[in-house]
Amino acid sequence: MLLDPLCRTYDIDNLYVVDSLCFPSSAAINPVLTVGALAIRVAVHLMRKYLLKKRTQNGAIIMKQITTITHHDAMTIIEAARKHLEDGDKGAAVAVVDPHGELIAFLRTEGCPLPSINNAINKAFSAARERKPSKELGTASRNENFPMTNFGDLRYIGWGGGMPILREGQTVGAVGVSGLPEAEDMEIAAMLVDLMK
Repeated sequence: MLLDPLCRTYDIDNLYVVDSLCFPSSAAINPVLTVGALAIRVAVHLMRKYLLKKRTQNGAIIMKQITTITHHDAMTIIEAARKHLEDGDKGAAVAVVDPHGELIAFLRTEGCPLPSINNAINKAFSAARERKPSKELGTASRNENFPMTNFGDLRYIGWGGGMPILREGQTVGAVGVSGLPEAEDMEIAAMLVDLMK
């Protein structure tokens, strides 16, 4: 296979081969550092080619900034949820995720049903990924006869209780609440999201 200096094939413009296959002969020692250096070189090339759109006046590259909630924000939400649930002697699960739907913080109070653990996480995941309340996903799925499995990830869920956290119109995370009646899950999630405004 013939490759250019950036490990790109001559035949297919967007095919890069970044491993020891691009070496002309077998390495006498472990090639992990060389392969790592090649990977970094190709990654920098691809970043410059596809991701970087703007430059400052002196030519420095400006990358897109992505805002996300912090661990401190997540713990503020969790503490408010804990107080609210314990004051009402309610058993529920509360999940806080980043904009990609990955877990940052979690709470499970006494009496929370076990399935609610994953449901809370999945509600938050769905709200973050789709940038809308999880209930809206379920409603749209039923109305449009579009199975939730068509999202390509079994974590998508259409029950109420997942709410995105928005800052300046951008989703920076999400909250998921599960274990109570759906209307109450949604009410608590909305209250927790309001803390971040």
